[in-house]
Amino acid sequence: AEGFVFFDDLLEHLTTNLCIDESRVFATGWSMGGYMSNSLGCYRSDVFTAIAPVSGGPAGPKPPAPPYPDCTAELPAMIIHGAQDFVIPLSEAETMRDIFADNNGCGPTSSAVDPSPCVAYDDCTSPLHWCEFSGGHEWPSFAAAGVWAFFSGQ
Repeated sequence: AEGFVFFDDLLEHLTTNLCIDESRVFATGWSMGGYMSNSLGCYRSDVFTAIAPVSGGPAGPKPPAPPYPDCTAELPAMIIHGAQDFVIPLSEAETMRDIFADNNGCGPTSSAVDPSPCVAYDDCTSPLHWCEFSGGHEWPSFAAAGVWAFFSGQ
C-alpha cells in the first residue's frame, strides 16, 4: 500500500544502524496510533510479530469500503476499545476484529483470558484477543500490562 514511505525508510535506517531483533517487532498505539497499528498490521504484516491497537479504527491510509480487500494479513492481534468511546465508535474496532478473525481463521467462539475483560478467539491460526471495556476514548488501566503480556507471548 502506498503511504508508508516514511515508515519503510525509518525501519530500514533503524535495522541498518541499530541492533534490532527483526523477529520481535511490534506495533501498538492509542487513538490515531491505533489506526496506525491497524494499518501497519494490514500493510506491513511481514515486518511485525504482532499488533495491539487501542481505541483505533480501520486500516488506512485511506481504507476502501468494507470488506477491506487489501487487508488480508494473518497476524497476532490484541484489539482494545471502549464500549462508550464517542470519538472512535466501537463499530470501527469491531470491523478490525472481524477482519483479523477472518484473516487468522478464527472460529466464532471465544474464551476469557487475562487481563479481564479480554477474550481470545478459538481455533485461530494466529492469536486474536478482543478487549472491549466499559470506558470511553481512553487508555484503560489494564492495557499496558495486557499488551506487554500479549507481545511477550508471541
